[in-house]
Amino acid sequence: MYIQYFTKTITVLCLASSIGFAQPYVANNANSGYFVRVTQESPAPSSSIPTPTFADLAPTGNSTLSVSAPAMGTQSQVLPAGFSAGCGENCDTHSQQWQTYCQGDITGFDSAVQPTNCVSCDSSGLFASPCDAGCIGACGDGSCQGQCGVWAHYTSAYASFIYMRPRDAQIAYAVPIDGPIAQAPAANPIQIAGVGVVEPEFEPAFNVGFNLALNSMSSLDINYTMFESSTMDQIETSAPNVMRSIVSHPSSTSTATDFLTASANLDIDYDVLDLTFRHLFVGGRVFAVNYFLGARYGTLDQQFRAHFVDNGTEDVQTSIDFEGAGLRFGLDAERHACRSRLRYYAKASASFIAGRFRTNYFQGTSFDPTIVDTNWEAGRVVPILDFEIGAGWRSANDRLRLSAGYMVSSWYNMVKTDDFIWAVQQNNFLEMHESITFDGLVGRVEYRF
Repeated sequence: MYIQYFTKTITVLCLASSIGFAQPYVANNANSGYFVRVTQESPAPSSSIPTPTFADLAPTGNSTLSVSAPAMGTQSQVLPAGFSAGCGENCDTHSQQWQTYCQGDITGFDSAVQPTNCVSCDSSGLFASPCDAGCIGACGDGSCQGQCGVWAHYTSAYASFIYMRPRDAQIAYAVPIDGPIAQAPAANPIQIAGVGVVEPEFEPAFNVGFNLALNSMSSLDINYTMFESSTMDQIETSAPNVMRSIVSHPSSTSTATDFLTASANLDIDYDVLDLTFRHLFVGGRVFAVNYFLGARYGTLDQQFRAHFVDNGTEDVQTSIDFEGAGLRFGLDAERHACRSRLRYYAKASASFIAGRFRTNYFQGTSFDPTIVDTNWEAGRVVPILDFEIGAGWRSANDRLRLSAGYMVSSWYNMVKTDDFIWAVQQNNFLEMHESITFDGLVGRVEYRF
């Protein structure tokens, strides 16, 4: 009786096991963004597993999606490391998985419907699909720094050539009028030619930097930018017309002096040093957005000199120096083209630099060497907004990158040269809070280690 009962029990369990073995189930990873349906019926080839749909979602956490193969001891498969941020301890394994995946040989996945970046994996040429080659070799050197996808942070060095000019920095220094005037001011003289204006032109600037990857999603960036510009302008007239200075102090005895030649020089230089921490904000297989925050140190110097010549000479000189340091934060983003090695990028940041302005105004003639000699100092917070957008090319392994774009950098709450001259002339130093903007083209080369 007991033997008969035991035999029936074994039979029922076997039937239940057989029924359960044929039931489908869904493997779902909450962090992966997709599902895989697997049917366990018999030891069928793993190619019967339907191909998953790969969404361009940001990797989160340290999870990978493991797809269980049929029973009978078939080895399980793990999706490529590009869908995980935690491939730190298995670099060689993950690198090989990427290689196999891009070749379309990974068991259980249909090579005909691979993600776009793996199409034409073996094609060659300047703009051929890189097939995520940067991921394939990302861990090859054992550094485990730049791993798996566009969003990964690499250790890199870069240099930029910038061709830009200062805006809103021009200075009107002299005006030709219709004949000598004995008394000053004798109403408003009539201009008979173009006003002498010195305005900065496009000049080269340079930027160099180094980005140290702390892990696959964070890095530390340091970069230095230098810009120097020098502009000259000159105007002349002939009698009976004369030239009048519009940068001299109106109460000086030389204000009514007539000249036939006038010239001016304007130099604007700045140096900026940035130290920022970057971290992945959101990213996917073909895009990444990082936020960054850190510190900025900056200086901006303006030097102006006007020179007037007739029977004697007169000089007006000003200098405005700003130096400060403060906080910087912003976002940078990039997206890779799906079927080429092109990439598109944009970055925007805001800085708030607390510093000090030191200014000086000097006026003198060949007959009176020192007519005016004064200075002004004040502490201020200078906000700076930076924006850059552009496109670039990347090599097959994504180590070498070239890019070109357009940049704008605006410095607010600044003391400009023309405002300072006006303040000295009016004896009013309360209205000096204007902006200076730099804009131009930027070309960059970057090598990722």
